[in-house]
Amino acid sequence: MAVIGNRAATNYQTIRKQTITGTGATSYSLDYSVSSPNDLEVFVNNVRQEPTTAYTASGQTITFTVAVNSTDSVYIIYQGQTVGSVVHPSDQPLGATTGTFSGAVSATTGTFTGTIAQSKAMTTQYDGIGVRMGSSTANTNRGATFLQHTYVDAGGNQGNYVYNHSLRQNDGTYIANVYTADYSVGVHSWYNPNGGLSGNPVMQIDPAGRVTMPYQPCMSGYASTTLGSTGGTSYNIVIVSSPIVNRGSHYNTSTGQFTCPVAGVYRITYFGMGQSALGDGVFNSVYGYPYKNGSGSGALAYNYGDGYRHISGNWLISCAANDVIDMRVNDAYSGYNGLTIELIG
Repeated sequence: MAVIGNRAATNYQTIRKQTITGTGATSYSLDYSVSSPNDLEVFVNNVRQEPTTAYTASGQTITFTVAVNSTDSVYIIYQGQTVGSVVHPSDQPLGATTGTFSGAVSATTGTFTGTIAQSKAMTTQYDGIGVRMGSSTANTNRGATFLQHTYVDAGGNQGNYVYNHSLRQNDGTYIANVYTADYSVGVHSWYNPNGGLSGNPVMQIDPAGRVTMPYQPCMSGYASTTLGSTGGTSYNIVIVSSPIVNRGSHYNTSTGQFTCPVAGVYRITYFGMGQSALGDGVFNSVYGYPYKNGSGSGALAYNYGDGYRHISGNWLISCAANDVIDMRVNDAYSGYNGLTIELIG
C-alpha cells in the first residue's frame, strides 16, 4: 500500500545534525543530499535562518547570503530528510531479553554477564581475557580457556606476544597453562597439566626448531664392578650403581633393570670389554644382548679372540608400559663398559 512520507515499520528513525565550521566563505558541503532549502533547519548563532532568503541549498551544497566566519556557531538539522535504517544506532543502547545473531558478534568495550551458550564450537579472542569454549556435541562441562596478552615495548609498539591455553575440568575448575606460545622469543612450550607454569615445560621448541624434553625417561652410566668370567657361559645383568643420568628414576640401581613408564620404543646402547688381556693364544668369547621381561630381545653382540675383546650394540625394543628391560653379558671388565637406555618415541 502506498504511503505519504517514510514508511514507519521495521526500521529506526533518526534526524541528522551537521555542524559547519566557518571559513569566511559562503558555500559549504552538506553530509546528505537535499532537493530544497526547505528540507533544512539552519541555525547561525542559535538563530534560525529563513530558507531562500538567508541561504539556498541544492544537492549537497548550501550557500549562505552572508559569509560564515569561524567565530559563528552554525548547525543544520535535516528536517526534510529523516533517515531510516534497519541497523540499530551505534550510539544508542540495545535492550532485549533474547537475540539470535546470524553473523559474528564483536565488542570493543563492555562486560558479558550470565551464561553465554552456543550450539557450535565458539572461538572468541580478547586481549588479556580468558574465554571458555565448548561444543554441544561434547561434554558441556568441559572446555578451554585461551589467554592472549598484549604488550607495549619501549618504543610504543604493540603486539600480542603470549598465547596461553588452559583446560577446564569436570568440576568447573581450570588447569592453567597447558600450552604457551611466546612469540616475543619464538618459543612454544607444553606443560604438565598438574603443574602449569610452576614447573618446567615438559616439551619446548625454540626458534631454531630444536626440541627439548627435560622429563624424557632415560639413563646412562657405566658398571664399576667386573661381571662374569673369562670365557664364562652365564649371562649377568649389567648393573650401573651410580648412573650419570637417571631421569625419572626408572632405572633400578640395585637390580640393573629399567621399568618402562609408558608404551613406546626404547633404545639400549652398550659397549664393553672382556677381562683377559693375555696373549697366550687361548681364545675366549665375549657376548651379550638385551632382555625384556626376562627373555632375550635382540641380536647377539659377539666377539671371539685372544687378549682384550670388545663388543658393542645398539637395539630398539618395542615395550608396553611397565615392561622391564636390562642388558646382560657373560664377561665385562670393571669400568670398561657403558650402558644407555632411553625412550625415543
